[in-house]
Amino acid sequence: MPLTKPRIPPFEKIAGAIQVTEDVLFQDAEKFMDERRRAFIKMIERQQFRSFKLHPLSPRYLAKKKAHGADTRVLIATHHYLDCIRMRVIRSARHYAKIGFDIDAAERAHDLNNHPTDIPMRLVATVLELGSAANNVPPRPTWRPFRFQTKVLLREWKRQEAMKLAKLANTTMKQRMVVRMAV
Repeated sequence: MPLTKPRIPPFEKIAGAIQVTEDVLFQDAEKFMDERRRAFIKMIERQQFRSFKLHPLSPRYLAKKKAHGADTRVLIATHHYLDCIRMRVIRSARHYAKIGFDIDAAERAHDLNNHPTDIPMRLVATVLELGSAANNVPPRPTWRPFRFQTKVLLREWKRQEAMKLAKLANTTMKQRMVVRMAV
C-alpha cells in the first residue's frame, strides 16, 4: 500500500479561525459575566438571599435608616454598595482572559447621609459576607452562594460555547478556503 502525503491545512487559515473564535469567545464571556452581575444586583434588590431572612436588620439600625431616609432593605441603604459592583476584565497578550465582577477596589463606603467615609468598600463587603462578632454584625453571605450558582451555570455555558466555537472555526476555515480558491 503506497504512503500518501498527509494533508496539512495552511497555517493562515488556522490562525484566522483561531483569532475569530477567540474574539467571539471573549465577547460572549463578557456578556455572560455582565448578565450574572446584573442578576446578582437584582437578587440583592429583591432581597432573595436566604441570609437576609435569617438575619434581618436590628430594630435599632432599621430605625436609624428610617430616620436618615435611607432604604430599609439589607445592603441597600444608599445604593452605593450596588453601584460598586463592577465588571473586571483582564486580557493578556497570551490570549488568556479573566472576566468576573466584584467590588471596585478604589471605592470607599458611604454613611447613611451618602457621604464618603475612610472605610474601603471591599472591607464592608467582607464584613457583611462573614459577619463581625466585635461589631455585632451577623454574617449575610451573598457572594459565596451566588458564585457557587454561577459556577454551575458556567459549566453549561462552557459546553454550549465550545460547540458554537467549533462550528464557527470550521465555517471560518471553509470560508477562507473558498476565498483563496476564488482568487
